Amino acid sequence: MKQPAIYIMTNERNGTLYTGVTSNLEKRVYEHKNNSFKGFSSKYNCKILAYIESINPDWEDLSLFWIASTEVSQ
Repeated sequence: MKQPAIYIMTNERNGTLYTGVTSNLEKRVYEHKNNSFKGFSSKYNCKILAYIESINPDWEDLSLFWIASTEVSQ
């Protein structure tokens, strides 16, 4: 069964980030680690999986949290 996911790859701590969407995370991470495609992630050597969000059943938007935290800090 395909499980949609968003993911973030990086090249090092506090380095370049690549954000992607896939329905086969294991295959896609393998492709990143082996530079299967020439593009941004291979150019910047983004081979470390930093974040995965496989489901978002409540359709929560992170921007709502950013807006709320900005209002509190002002």
